[in-house]
Amino acid sequence: MSTNRIFILVWILCLWTVSISASTGTYAMSFLELINNPYTASLSNTVTASDDSNALFINPASLSINSSRKISAQLFKYIEDVEYKQFEMIQPYFDGDIAISYTLLTYGAYQQTTWTDKAGNSSSVDNKASLLLIAYAKQILNSNVGISAKYVEEVLASYKAKTIAMDFGVQKKLKENISVGMSLSNINLRKVKFLNDQANLRKIARIGIQYSPELLKNKLIVLTDYVYLEHKSAMSYASIIKLHEKLNIRLGSNQLSNLFNISLGVGVNLGAFDLDVSYKNIDDFSDIYRVQMGVRF
Repeated sequence: MSTNRIFILVWILCLWTVSISASTGTYAMSFLELINNPYTASLSNTVTASDDSNALFINPASLSINSSRKISAQLFKYIEDVEYKQFEMIQPYFDGDIAISYTLLTYGAYQQTTWTDKAGNSSSVDNKASLLLIAYAKQILNSNVGISAKYVEEVLASYKAKTIAMDFGVQKKLKENISVGMSLSNINLRKVKFLNDQANLRKIARIGIQYSPELLKNKLIVLTDYVYLEHKSAMSYASIIKLHEKLNIRLGSNQLSNLFNISLGVGVNLGAFDLDVSYKNIDDFSDIYRVQMGVRF
């Protein structure tokens, strides 16, 4: 069986997996859909077929593009004391690449009220969530194949829930200037439980294309993704304009949310040093800036 047919069968399996698990209830740990970096944020997560290891959180197969050790970190605030911190390390290993990433999202603190202390003067409550991710990818049958294992925790008003999940992805180059990719995210290995209530993570299936026009080869990259969530689907679009071999600008748009529609970004590659910045304009909230610094060695 050709690798093209295998790719199509895997995509059909992903859609089938998402559709049969759909339910009318709520989903747990929605913060996972915010986990990304300035590269993917500036492209509105339209990176399923992207040949950049920064697409790790969307498609773990992109990790196999990496060719050197890389350490990166980012820190930013959404609003007030809602903070997002992330550390990541990528290392070539066993004819492929392995990545370890830790993300901490703090939701802020508020005063705890009780029947005896209705003013909330006695104590405060801290809410937070975290993700520990370990991923591995390598080339198999002329395709990039990757898998991620995720340990997730969330603390809400001193109640803790945790779960283990997996992501899976494949990428394949059809021509020198055309690549395709697919991924399935949040495959639950056990349900999330808060007190007596249980729920699954929301599964997400993606298929995408990366294309570089012949006339503008190495100057323009166009990407598009079809995203299928449980009960919802949408298209997203993005482009990367390479102004210089060390400088590019990015633009992305998606139909998943009115809050996060248009995004912009800049990438600077100085060889051993990377700098990525993304920007989103949101009418009802503060504008969101992300900055990530990375070192290769």
